[in-house]
Amino acid sequence: MCFRGRKSVENIIWHRFTSLLREIIAQKKSATNRAEIIEANAGIRATEFPEERRNMARTKPLGVYAERKDLISRKIRGRIAESGLRPADIFRRKVINRSTYYNRMGDAGTLQLEEIWRMEAAGVKFSDADLLAMFGR
Repeated sequence: MCFRGRKSVENIIWHRFTSLLREIIAQKKSATNRAEIIEANAGIRATEFPEERRNMARTKPLGVYAERKDLISRKIRGRIAESGLRPADIFRRKVINRSTYYNRMGDAGTLQLEEIWRMEAAGVKFSDADLLAMFGR
């Protein structure tokens, strides 16, 4: 395979896709009946990807500490609600930026200590158990 310019993943995938299409079209032209066409297509699909790749979930992998990260984000949201604040109040008080907050809630493993301190200064109270859970104990 030779490509003009950079060898991007999209180019490689596109090239493989078009070559598979050419193979399928060639096989369909040479096939004499419907059974041969179905058998040929099944053979190409079966050899293209292993069984575990074909049956993979279409969601983003959560990682090793998925349950822990989910617990942390639920605890933070719960403590914010218990303190009578909303996320909008935290944004207005410049405790944390809106996009940063939602990124941290999506991946709570990236939460920084300063952000927790600023939340506590704004009125969000975390228990010792919450803080230990955030840091993996």
